[in-house]
Amino acid sequence: MALENCSDSNVLLNLGFAALWIGEILEAKNDYGSAYVAFRRAFSKWKLVSPPRARTAMEGADRVREMIPLSIAVPISDWECDKAFLDWLYK
Repeated sequence: MALENCSDSNVLLNLGFAALWIGEILEAKNDYGSAYVAFRRAFSKWKLVSPPRARTAMEGADRVREMIPLSIAVPISDWECDKAFLDWLYK
């Protein structure tokens, strides 16, 4: 993905928007595990540069987490979620 290699000053905002939109699509397709890591990635990209957007992304993550059975482990840290998202993106 070209955006991953971008060094523009708005890269964190743009990566967050891309992850949020992907999360919304995955949620609509009932792929809650992938949507969760996408929303969490948006949160991690935005938490320092746009706290209001970060809250929106975390609300999405919380919403889809409710749909994932408790027996299924989901990544917890920002680093784990980012890695899971990139693994999904590049598979």
